[in-house]
Amino acid sequence: MREFNRLIDLMNSARAVPVPLIAFIAKEVEKLQLRVAWLHCLRLWQGSLQEIEFAAAIVAREPISESEHRRRVEAAAARFVDLETLVNTLVKERRAWARTTWRRLPGRKSRSSKRSPGSG
Repeated sequence: MREFNRLIDLMNSARAVPVPLIAFIAKEVEKLQLRVAWLHCLRLWQGSLQEIEFAAAIVAREPISESEHRRRVEAAAARFVDLETLVNTLVKERRAWARTTWRRLPGRKSRSSKRSPGSG
């Protein structure tokens, strides 16, 4: 019986040393898993931010000063015809057209070229 008690004491003392170490290692593993999860979260967030920055770079324009904007508007106005001027020109030209000119326009079908449904 004395030998049995000695072995039980050895077993208890052997168990007492690694149990706190195992608990410590388990806690460290949990912390490490949390850090790895946090790292993955940050990497996904970084990828999302890069996508947002790319989309914003495509959609948004750089801000410009008022004088630069005025210069660009004037350059665009010099390049293109004003809509009001274009409409007035077309209306004046349309009024000056003869009926024969109107019939000869490309893409316009004359009434004589249309067939009635029963004639074909």
